[in-house]
Amino acid sequence: MPATAWTAAPSPRLKPFVQCYRGVSTGDQQSFAQTVLPSGMPYLYFLFQGSLCFVDKIGTEKDLPAFGFSGSGVDFGLFQGEAIDLVAVQLHPGMTEAVLHIPPSEFQNPYTDLRDLWSVDEIDRLRQLEGYTPSVRIAFIEGWLWRRLDHHRLPDAALRQAVHLLQRTSGQIALPSLETHVNLSYRQLQRKFHHSIGLSPKYFARALRFSQTIGRLLAHPGPVVIPDGYYDQSHFIRESLTFTGHPPTRLLQLIRTLEPHDDAIIQYNVASLP
Repeated sequence: MPATAWTAAPSPRLKPFVQCYRGVSTGDQQSFAQTVLPSGMPYLYFLFQGSLCFVDKIGTEKDLPAFGFSGSGVDFGLFQGEAIDLVAVQLHPGMTEAVLHIPPSEFQNPYTDLRDLWSVDEIDRLRQLEGYTPSVRIAFIEGWLWRRLDHHRLPDAALRQAVHLLQRTSGQIALPSLETHVNLSYRQLQRKFHHSIGLSPKYFARALRFSQTIGRLLAHPGPVVIPDGYYDQSHFIRESLTFTGHPPTRLLQLIRTLEPHDDAIIQYNVASLP
């Protein structure tokens, strides 16, 4: 049986806070591997079955908790697991504190165990969802997200506008222009980003630009040319080495080798399910 992967959009009431839901299930004897690029996007994840670890770019392995949080500052690495059944919630940047009631600046580890945020009853109910359809699981997770959502902890309009501009321009807007658009000094902008996203505006822009560039190159195989947003080929190579420890050509080869080919994984959207 091939692995299955799915994506789903959030309900309208959670759309301002959640970007999407993603899931992957492998067979009982199947292993799982997926590269992780620094994108500035925070994730919550729920492991219903199997085991999962994170291997960083220098080869250090870390076992991950069953229910966890992956912050915006996560470095390049590799998820590895056996016989997994996983659901991940991709939050919009800046929404972590509104959901978890803890600002990203206070997280000490890139992967944090979130079981303390769940009641014993909720954990028991969550574990009972093993084998249920993605739609049922998402409904339960959305109920939990909505109950936890604290509107008083939402990022202010200036930060939301800054994030929107960076995303719309793939991180290519110049920081002085960004400051002008949101009417903030760089120091004010830096404080807001550090508190609500856990990264500086400059690093967030670089991570966003790099991850989106790699995504485009994966989608359109061919010679690696100088992507938009980079001064020259050496600039792009330096960024790739900084973020991942690999030059771009080697990185693309690594991702294509480790991750399943299209014919080895069934992809679908939850909205199309009964």
